[in-house]
Amino acid sequence: MADVVYYFNSFIGSQISMILHKKELYKKIIFGHHAKNDWNLIQSTYYSITNKFLKDFGYHHVLTKYYYDKLIRKGFKRVFVIPNFIDLEKFRPKEKKSEFSIVSLGAVSIEKGFDTLQVVANKLHDVNIYLTGRGLPKGIILPKNVKYLGYIDDNSKAELLSSSHVCLLPTKGETFSITLLECLATGNLVVTRDLPELREVSGNIPSIFFARNDQEFTDNILKVKEIYEKDRERFDELSLTSVKRASNFEKNKVLSDFENKLVEIYNASLNLG
Repeated sequence: MADVVYYFNSFIGSQISMILHKKELYKKIIFGHHAKNDWNLIQSTYYSITNKFLKDFGYHHVLTKYYYDKLIRKGFKRVFVIPNFIDLEKFRPKEKKSEFSIVSLGAVSIEKGFDTLQVVANKLHDVNIYLTGRGLPKGIILPKNVKYLGYIDDNSKAELLSSSHVCLLPTKGETFSITLLECLATGNLVVTRDLPELREVSGNIPSIFFARNDQEFTDNILKVKEIYEKDRERFDELSLTSVKRASNFEKNKVLSDFENKLVEIYNASLNLG
């Protein structure tokens, strides 16, 4: 009986044993390309070497058409796209608090845009920003308007997001961003970095404001704040647009597509012995 193995392709060193058993694995392994793996020179060098051996065997699961095209250009074969999903039963819109507030999920490292968060917070000193995530750099003194909550579970995160008005997502690199889906599903407007992966996931809806630098992040948040304070009807329309976009990534639909793909790959593997 044939076996198909799904492998999360983000642990340096573990690919070597697969490369050594390439003939046995052939089309019986699926590599999941879920995490950005070129943050530094070591990662970039390692994956540029191993990808030369990985590209012509197995299947390669990516989360966006952008990353699909990227792998195809590098000569990868058998690449398929199925996005991440969102649990709409858990992450859903509720009545917003009257006081305008910002949530920034996980922006506790330079890679996730912590430096941008600090700049924005200092310029918007009269707006509360709720920051979550493990690993806040030691010795950092946060602006008084930044409320650091540390790690919170999904239920607490959903409650926090459903009461806020805008998500600040200053990440400097993504392959998809589940955080973006969580923000949209809870009816937030989003200010995020202008990355091609996030453009694709967003569908370029008007409730997402893209920024290329710290000043544009600040300006866009001020735009959202003005809409909320002066045109509540428009804000509610944009909030609904966010929710509708998130529904495209509903959990059961995406998992059904993924299950169908796994069955297809499994059936193909039966012919390989």
